[in-house]
Parts: sequence; structure tokens; C-alpha cells
Amino acid sequence: MRSNPATAIVCLPLLDAGECDAWLAHLQGCDWQDARVASPAYGSSVERVIRSTATTECRDPERMARIVDWIAELNRGLFRFDLDGPSPSDPLLAMRYREGDHFDWHIDNSIEAVATRKLSFTLQLTPPDEYDGGDLEFAMYAASYGGTAPFAGYTRDVRRRGAITVFPAFHLHRVSPVTRGTRLALVGWLHGPRFR
Repeated sequence: MRSNPATAIVCLPLLDAGECDAWLAHLQGCDWQDARVASPAYGSSVERVIRSTATTECRDPERMARIVDWIAELNRGLFRFDLDGPSPSDPLLAMRYREGDHFDWHIDNSIEAVATRKLSFTLQLTPPDEYDGGDLEFAMYAASYGGTAPFAGYTRDVRRRGAITVFPAFHLHRVSPVTRGTRLALVGWLHGPRFR
């Protein structure tokens, strides 16, 4: 039996330390807001039991272009999804997780407003030794969720500074609670015609 590349999770290096530092400097002056939860049960509201983090929008076309071009090339070779690219109504976000912050299990295209999200990505900006917890986890690999598929080195790779993790928006995932320090990452989505 062969694996289905359309369900893959990819984690590869993208930014070097200097580029991560430049992103962090850029984010210093941004306006951070409490993250909201959008779901059929909650509408769109701040629900700290489900999601406790701060976000800020990143609307810098030049910075975004490199990420989008890289993911588009990856998509051509692996996922082969029909993509239109990022949506102006769904901008790149920076996420700041401090001690106690988390984002419980969810998928990224669960409601009408974001149903066209096809690929999700997380770009790690913080060095892994500056925080504990705050792991990006996928249910299909998480022992705590009953996952059984092996994924050697998964936690280490996802935490590497400058690493980008790309996955289909329908994968169930979470960010585990941060127990020390602060984790900063960029997250975003590439959209396309709905899955059918």
C-alpha cells in the first residue's frame, strides 16, 4: 500500500537565524490582540479554554511572497491541490504563546468563512530552548490522542528555529500549553476551490 501525498505533513528549514530575528524585530511594534475562536458552537469570540494566545496580522507582501512561493513549489511536487494562494480576508498571522497559553485540538477549515483553506503552515521564529511546551502536535501522531503513525524526530523538527511546517488544513492539530517562556510563530493558509 502506498501513502497518499495529499495527507502529508512536511517540515523543512526555510529561514535562517538572521531572517527570524528580522521577523521578531518587525513584530515588536505590532498591535497584539487576544485570539478569537471561530466555530459553529461559539461563533467568533474569545474562548480561553479552547484558545489562549495573542495574534497580530502581518500584511507585508514582500515578506509573504517568499513563503507563498516556497509553498506553491512544494504543492506542485507533493500535495497537488488546486490553489489560488493567500486570501486578502485571511491574512498571515503572528502567534505569541506565553506561559499557560495553548490552542486545543482543531482543524483550520471547519466553518464556512474558512472552508476554502487548503494548506496551513506554521513558521517557527523562537529558538526551541527559550520555551517549554508549546508544541505543534497532530492527532494522527500524538500518543495523547491515540495516534499510532510513526513520525521520527517530529517534535524536534517542528520546534527548530526557521522551520516551516506545511499540512492540509483538514488535519486535526493543536499547540500544547506553554509551561515556560514565550513561543512566537507565523501561521497562514493558502486557499483554493473547496474540496469535493
